[in-house]
Amino acid sequence: MEQNRKNAKNIYRFALFLLVLLIPIVILYLWGNTYTLSSPIDNGKFGTFGDFIGGVLGSIWSLCGVLLFYSALREQREDFKTNSNALLKQVDALNMQSDEFRLQREELAQSRQVFMEQAKTQRQQRFESTYFSLLELYTRSISDLNSQSDKKNYFKDLKSTLFKNGCNGQTPIDNHKLSKDNYLNVFYQQKEELSHYFKLIYRILKIIDDSDIVENEKFRYIKILRSQLSENEMLAIYYNSHSVYGGELYKLILKYNLLKHLPCISKVEFSKFSINYTDSSILGFNHELIKLIRNFLIKLNNISKDDDFEFLKESYNLPLCKDSIIKLYSMEDYELTIEISTTLKDFNYIANLEKNSFVEYFEAFLYDSFIFSRYNPIDNLNDFIKINVSSGEIKFEIVSNRRLIINTDIE
Repeated sequence: MEQNRKNAKNIYRFALFLLVLLIPIVILYLWGNTYTLSSPIDNGKFGTFGDFIGGVLGSIWSLCGVLLFYSALREQREDFKTNSNALLKQVDALNMQSDEFRLQREELAQSRQVFMEQAKTQRQQRFESTYFSLLELYTRSISDLNSQSDKKNYFKDLKSTLFKNGCNGQTPIDNHKLSKDNYLNVFYQQKEELSHYFKLIYRILKIIDDSDIVENEKFRYIKILRSQLSENEMLAIYYNSHSVYGGELYKLILKYNLLKHLPCISKVEFSKFSINYTDSSILGFNHELIKLIRNFLIKLNNISKDDDFEFLKESYNLPLCKDSIIKLYSMEDYELTIEISTTLKDFNYIANLEKNSFVEYFEAFLYDSFIFSRYNPIDNLNDFIKINVSSGEIKFEIVSNRRLIINTDIE
């Protein structure tokens, strides 16, 4: 721009220089001629002079005009170039702003994520603080209860009290009802001590369930609590959750499989078999049997959704008895048939139970697994299990009004 201005000034100076130069030329042209006002005008001379002036000055001014036009074009081109550069810089600036906005959005997203993580960590810390404080209260509660016991083991004494009367019902359902009534009689005598304990257990479970941590994390805290519970405590929790004082506790027990490590043989309903079993045999048998049934039901539930599903049947060696076969088969997820066959002459399976006792025990085991431990209603269950016993085979036919499920953890 500055250069263009200098060029224009130079053109103006050049035009002025030519104009100044023209004056001496005019003087020289008129040199030696005399003019008076009375003399007539020489039209030829003045015409020639006019042509001279017009030709010279016109050419000079035309040249100046061309030079000025050229200068203007150059200046305009420089302006265009400058504007183009300015536009390019504006585009670059807009791109930079766009990049800055994008970086700001990413930074805000990262900041939001950091705040969310911090909030999550704070919630986790508050939850853990409350959870472990309740566990500490739980420990103190157990200590206080034990201090009231003559043998310094409150729940062991409670179990002994529950087992004093035992159960002699005709069916597993009768035995279950008798054991619940037996528990309520004991509970009424020790309600003041037990109520605080059960409220504390429920509150710990509720704190875990109401937290916003993921399910697998919830099970981690459940397992911590579960590791603190003795078998005798779990027995008391089991019967309390079946009573009118259990409230909503049974739902949380089912959801988190809190009583996973409570064997059925530790329940009062199985007291009639206690003189015949040994822990190693009966526990091993129950563990393997429940695993077989659970795996079968899981497989049944998965493949029963297939369009071409008709029937599922599987055979295994009966746990702890290689000479006997157990067969599981079903067409629907609410029914199950279990056949046990053997080549042995003496039908003794586990813990030296003879045939009739084994059938009775197995029936009680099935009721406990599918009904009592699942807190299913016990009304109208007379036809829940049909038993057919022959010389070398025992058949249990289970028909339910809902899908058959065995308690399990979410791993």
